Amino acid sequence: MPKEQSKFITKTREQLYEMFMNSLKEDTLPWEKPWRSGAEMNPLNPISGTKYHGVNRMLLWMISDMRGIEDGRWATFNQIADKNNKYHPGQKWHLNAGSKGVPVELWKIRKVGTKELIDFTEYEKIVRNDPDQIANYTLYSQMFYVYNYADISGTPEMKQEASNTVAIPDLQAFCDEVLQNIGVEVVHQGSQAYYRPSEDKIYLPDISKFKTAEDYYATRLHETAHSTGAASRLNRDLSGIFGSESYAKEELRAEIASSLLFTDLRLPSTAQMLDNHKAYVQSWIADLEKDPLVLFQAIKDAEKISDYVLKNGPIALEKIRENQKTEDLTLEQTPVMEQVFSI
Repeated sequence: MPKEQSKFITKTREQLYEMFMNSLKEDTLPWEKPWRSGAEMNPLNPISGTKYHGVNRMLLWMISDMRGIEDGRWATFNQIADKNNKYHPGQKWHLNAGSKGVPVELWKIRKVGTKELIDFTEYEKIVRNDPDQIANYTLYSQMFYVYNYADISGTPEMKQEASNTVAIPDLQAFCDEVLQNIGVEVVHQGSQAYYRPSEDKIYLPDISKFKTAEDYYATRLHETAHSTGAASRLNRDLSGIFGSESYAKEELRAEIASSLLFTDLRLPSTAQMLDNHKAYVQSWIADLEKDPLVLFQAIKDAEKISDYVLKNGPIALEKIRENQKTEDLTLEQTPVMEQVFSI
């Protein structure tokens, strides 16, 4: 990979870093607003079928929050213009005057010499069969500006998302299944919540000690995120003590991972969780000012954590998804006036 010409590899990362730091310095957390509306669910490009991940997802979330965007759909300028009539045939879309695009990055693998581009799946197969091939490939990045559907005239209306969050029994089943599959025990005692690596156990106060059941399960998911760092799982450095740089980095990973899990499960960030973890804001600011790459690595690690947790609760997760589909279908078929006045 060529030597970086500036602090940031892409405009996407520069803009995300600036917004993330501004949020922390204002004593707010970038994931503070509960992920409930269409824009705050996982952003996507319906034309290409792209579901945005990593820094792209985080930036689109924060831009949506800042601009008050309620639509989670995004498209490139070429897709909007559709000069060859292949993206939305028979429909005329127009980008509204003054609309601002958001830079998103696309990473691919390029073969040295031929400059042939291949996807990561193909690359992994090649280097798995012949590790010496690693030297023949390099990372390649492209940047595109995407525009929200709210700024585009002529697009199909956004499907209304159900506002109901995950039911507590379903959430309990999911948490239980995940910990059973990864082999972590939960011990209910005391008044503090933490994961103890030396015992590979999660310690939690009894659920009755929490203000709400949502607070309890949000805390449990956060500690579950920490437990994925064990050597037998995702193998992260969990040796740091409170107040250390490595401890703060692990908290940042777990916080972002929790926000991703809350989004997928439709579990909002709770006030208790936010208050508990604002204590780390100052250490995060110091670490990120010293090395902005810490943020991007934390986001990458957080995606791995979230994916790992979801993968280990397949039965309960499928039930949650089915229940959410039913809720979405019911809301979609409800007349508008009933939607407005229903409880």
